[in-house]
Amino acid sequence: MGLFRKTAMKNFIQSLDTNKKSSMTPRIVTLVVTFLAILYFYPRVEDDNLYRFKVGQLWDHGDLVTQDSLVVPPDSVTIKMIEDSIRQHFVYVYTPVSAADFNVQATIDSVDSYLMQSLTTMSTDDIVNSLFTTRLSQLRDNIRHNLSKGYQGKVVQLGPNDDKPERIALTGNIRRFSDDITTTDELLEQIVNSVENQQLPVDVVTSSGVERFLRPNVILNKDISDERFNAEVGLETDARTRILAPGYCIVERGDLVTPQQGRIILMYTQQLIADGKVNQRSSLLTLLGQAIYILLLLSVLVLYTYMYAPRVWERNSNFIFIISLVGAFVVVSAIVSRFLVLGLYLMPIVIVPILVQVFFHARTALWTGVIVALLNAGMSATGLQYFAIQFVGIAAAVFSLRDLTKRSQLLQTSVLVGLAYIAMYVAFQFLTNGAVDSLMGRVVAVLAVNAVLTSVCYVLMSGVERLFGFVSNVTLVELTDVNNPLLRSLSDECPGTFNHVVAVSNLAYDAARQIGADALLTRAGAMYHDIGKLANPMFFTENQHGINPHDGLSPRQSAEIIISHVKEGLKRAEKAGLPQQIRDFISEHHGAGQAKYFYYTYCKQHPDEDVDATPFTYPGPNPRSRETSILMMADAVEAASRSLKEHTPQAIKDLVNKIIDGQIADGLHNDSPLSFHDITMIKEVFIRKLMTMYHSRIAYPDDPNKNRKSPVTSHSGQSSDNETEKR
Repeated sequence: MGLFRKTAMKNFIQSLDTNKKSSMTPRIVTLVVTFLAILYFYPRVEDDNLYRFKVGQLWDHGDLVTQDSLVVPPDSVTIKMIEDSIRQHFVYVYTPVSAADFNVQATIDSVDSYLMQSLTTMSTDDIVNSLFTTRLSQLRDNIRHNLSKGYQGKVVQLGPNDDKPERIALTGNIRRFSDDITTTDELLEQIVNSVENQQLPVDVVTSSGVERFLRPNVILNKDISDERFNAEVGLETDARTRILAPGYCIVERGDLVTPQQGRIILMYTQQLIADGKVNQRSSLLTLLGQAIYILLLLSVLVLYTYMYAPRVWERNSNFIFIISLVGAFVVVSAIVSRFLVLGLYLMPIVIVPILVQVFFHARTALWTGVIVALLNAGMSATGLQYFAIQFVGIAAAVFSLRDLTKRSQLLQTSVLVGLAYIAMYVAFQFLTNGAVDSLMGRVVAVLAVNAVLTSVCYVLMSGVERLFGFVSNVTLVELTDVNNPLLRSLSDECPGTFNHVVAVSNLAYDAARQIGADALLTRAGAMYHDIGKLANPMFFTENQHGINPHDGLSPRQSAEIIISHVKEGLKRAEKAGLPQQIRDFISEHHGAGQAKYFYYTYCKQHPDEDVDATPFTYPGPNPRSRETSILMMADAVEAASRSLKEHTPQAIKDLVNKIIDGQIADGLHNDSPLSFHDITMIKEVFIRKLMTMYHSRIAYPDDPNKNRKSPVTSHSGQSSDNETEKR
């Protein structure tokens, strides 16, 4: 199922390039989705905050200095600590209950009556009758005595979670809890102890409602207590209140904003707004500014691809890849920055230009990286510093990968990026603060981790190749390895063809480099363009050894076998999983040309017949890129050069001009973007290379000393040296 989904996605992306009717629709949809996604995740600034900052992140707005005095009370955490500290030793105010509302004797009688009623209703099985009367009388006397003694003093009632205070204020005097001050809970405990002492069931008391009758004779005066408590808290709060004089620096540029500084910044901005010295921030205008900022940067990237990166602009898959890559990394950066301090500095956006350079051009990679850095800088409180650091990292990555041929180079790039990051951070801190103590080890560590994370592109590169059908230089170098199974089979089963493709790849590679085409792609395509000959090796001249199987076939049959090597090559390429770009070389290296030898032979054999050229014509298509056009030229020129009787400079020049001009006359390069200037340079490269390949060697005279006796080693060594020099 996973393979099916990957294949379906890949086919869908590649189909975007073939659907001409709606070629712009996928681009517009991608741009709109990317724009809305970035705008949605872009950080918002609170309406009452004039500055964009986050606690724990760097302050990048210059030194913030107060214009007027600013009163800074303690924060909520400090105030809570003050309240808890005062509450531990606070003296609560209590007031006696009036005689009209409370009668001691009535309370004692109610408890005695309720308790005796509960005890006398117990069954005789639980209480021994002979002891009951005595114990009950003693219990009643004991309880009444304890209650009378307790209510002679002061009885207070505490809540279930209240601690017993050390002191209380009563009738203007502060008194400690002692024998004459007790609680209703303590009275209940005395009753329980009395029941226990008489060996009566305690649950009679605990399960009954005795506590309902135990009322306090002094109660808490909540209003006066709260007033005094708040007064004490206010005094302590005022003592800790700071008054910042005009000119006080709240935070310096480059500092990490502490929670205390963040609170003061918000208070200061609110004061400025309240005094009318600045206008309150509009969230709507902020959103509008972000939308314009994002839209402008995306538009610049689109215009760049349109004007200076035709390879990206001309194919939907290429365009969608770059725009989606930019959007994905900006969105992830925004999410990471919400949850991690220095999250933006941790996000390895250098991966974006690395991936772009791997599959496209260094200039496009540098430009794309700059756009991503600018989009992320819009989310950073240290925008200028962030952009400066990312820019040198992007430049280091692009410059170090200008000749990417090995995957190990990506690890070297990570090291260079890390060094560039740290160097720019140190330089920027010295430039803006001029002090060593402004450097923060935490930032350096985050930048180092960022550089290490860039190695993730090693994995992403393979995923992008499979999903979008791109081919990196690393993959092209790996494909040209002669130990590749297909090339090994070609070398073993078709040695003549293998020598031919090697020679063609050398010709095509040099020509591609000369005109600025993709030389590595051209070399790789040339190495595989004739793998279809593996199906019938002996039917091709370079693999024959005195026996020509075409002698027993008609021209049409021979042409069918020769032409079929294109179809067979595509089958083998697809089975081996070769990229589409390599398969294009197989299908286009003959274009819609003819197998002219067999076509002309058939025409001579049937002079009176109106010959249909279709059976002698390759299926095509004609070359659609500079690289496949170069291969068509190199393939024909190298094959024809083997048939020259004399490889003189003039003969080689005439051959190259004849073959390439003939292809142009046949219209085989009409779909190719090659210019006349490109073709002229390609011809010059072919002529120069063929002259080198077929250079004449001088005839060596006979050795006049061959019959003389001389040291073998000395003579042999001298002969070898002379031969090398002459060559």
